[in-house]
Amino acid sequence: MTIGLVALLGGMTAPLVIVTDASGSSWPAGPSLGLSTLAMLAVPLAIVSPLAYAFRVLGTRREAIAWRARIVLGEPLGIHVTAQARRGVSAGMVASGVGLVAGVGWQVVADWATLGGSGVAHFEAWGVPTLAVTLAVCVAVTAVVYALAAGRVASAPMGASAARAAEGAPSRSETRIRLWMWRGLAALTGASFGLLAWDRIWFARGSASDSVASGLTAAVGYATFAFLVGGALLLMRGVAFASAALSRRTAGALASRPLGAAFAAAADGLAHRSRVRVLAAGTIATVLVIVACVGGTVAVNDARSSVAATLSPPFIVAALDPSESFDTAPGYEPQALPTSLVDAIEGDARIVSVPFGVLWGAAEPVTDPAAGAAAPDSVLVVDPARLTAVSPDGLRPLGLQDGTVTRGNGAGLANGILPWETGPAALDLPAGPLAAFALPTAAFDAFGTEAWAEPAAGAAPVTGMMLWPAAGVTRDELDAAITAHVGDTGARIWEISGIHGSLAAIGLRETGLLYVLLAIGVALTVALAASSARDRRTELATLAALGARSASLRWVPALEAGVTIACAALIALPTGFVLAMLGTHPTLLRAGAPLDAVETLWDLGWELAHLGWTMPVLLAAVALAGGVVAAGIVGATMLRGTPVDELREAEKEGAL
Repeated sequence: MTIGLVALLGGMTAPLVIVTDASGSSWPAGPSLGLSTLAMLAVPLAIVSPLAYAFRVLGTRREAIAWRARIVLGEPLGIHVTAQARRGVSAGMVASGVGLVAGVGWQVVADWATLGGSGVAHFEAWGVPTLAVTLAVCVAVTAVVYALAAGRVASAPMGASAARAAEGAPSRSETRIRLWMWRGLAALTGASFGLLAWDRIWFARGSASDSVASGLTAAVGYATFAFLVGGALLLMRGVAFASAALSRRTAGALASRPLGAAFAAAADGLAHRSRVRVLAAGTIATVLVIVACVGGTVAVNDARSSVAATLSPPFIVAALDPSESFDTAPGYEPQALPTSLVDAIEGDARIVSVPFGVLWGAAEPVTDPAAGAAAPDSVLVVDPARLTAVSPDGLRPLGLQDGTVTRGNGAGLANGILPWETGPAALDLPAGPLAAFALPTAAFDAFGTEAWAEPAAGAAPVTGMMLWPAAGVTRDELDAAITAHVGDTGARIWEISGIHGSLAAIGLRETGLLYVLLAIGVALTVALAASSARDRRTELATLAALGARSASLRWVPALEAGVTIACAALIALPTGFVLAMLGTHPTLLRAGAPLDAVETLWDLGWELAHLGWTMPVLLAAVALAGGVVAAGIVGATMLRGTPVDELREAEKEGAL
């Protein structure tokens, strides 16, 4: 199931069926988009694979007893490992296949809903090999996970269960190998981080020659991949250890107070947990980190989508018509609105207006006469302070500042600098290239600031005005007021029929994935709590045989589960929220973007205020309650029989 989530994500991002607006225009997917999709899946796969391994180890305790008995009788270990690998292939085919189909369907529905049900679907051939490779990788990883888990539990000595085998101290050589593996991973991750930090701060690629820049770009790409995968694994290990340390401290606090036999037994179990229970606790923490990160990311993206939608004007008055062919010489668009019209609109209390100029870059040379000339880069130049009359923070939450340009959605006047990409770019002007950073966030149009454009191009003429109704003014009243002002001035009135903004589709897809993670996160947390409780069967049966009251012991698993999940949540939720803030920041981790301390800190504060704490915290509370109830039921069930019966049952379940 866990690796099936990666397949679901692959289906949601694979370029198989692309839904565009009713114009029917489609952008080519190509092999690069398929490769980027596969590269993007490496990080979630690195996170999910250890989780799948942990679940598989915990889930094979009963089977392991029969495996070890046959191995003692002479049956090779490889037979069981191979059989489990084949079983993993079958399970991977089912889970990953369902995930891919669901992901593709989810992608189409989300895009269609974003476009108001008026989209046009395009089939992209490159999506087929992308999905095929995704399926093959997910199936292969599932098979490896099944094989490794089988080898782990089946190689334990006869008479020891999977829990006891995992609890025993590893050999000296095994400890040394693990230590060097983690040291090597930390060294690789640290070196990758150093290269990425150097590239972020100095961005040597921007001024290097083409050959050097190409090499640096490749090195940065490899470093990014290594850092994300290595960082994810190290983070999981760190969260697990931090959660375990907090549990031990809590156990010490419980043991130091006379709270009764149940609390004393729970404190002892928390302080001396088997490696299986440590594995379960770390897995719970990792699941909560993922959910908090995804939940925070969705909340911040939804908040930015709301800002982008609010700043999508219902009307534009412009001196040019985007449907006409107009002069695109580098520099400002020379057509301007009459000053009298600008003054009249700005003096009308019914209208909230934001004037803009259109700054054109040089057209690209024609390389294919049949295709014709490509539209040159262009940006709407605005005063950011004027946008605060429409939305309290203007476009600042999307990263607009001096030196950055938002991405448009194709519905506005400007073409943007990098319409489908993010990164450093430039407008080619007569005075020389005007550098800018194309933001990953999308607004109604491609916007740049006046302070950024004026040093190279001068003051912008008012080519157009974006118009919104003032408080209490209806759209029809606004339309009538604009029509009256424009009259016979020759200006064009452009009515925007709907709210545009590509962030909405991203938010919808991620929200859907979050709902899946919510259900799975709660289910896995409850299952892990119950599994950890069953691992205590032997100890509780022994305590009962020594005279401890069953009424007290039945609460021990519930107390342990409550402390474990609570400690995991205290570590995991803040960690996930921090990751969400860093990952969604429009400039902080973007090489070539402005690194302004004031703007960076402001945006982090804005993200902190819009993280959406409710759903992840509610999930943790539900997981806590569900885990406590499940562990309590297991505890009550375990102590129904005599201590001898419980010891026999523990041997059957692999807890002895």
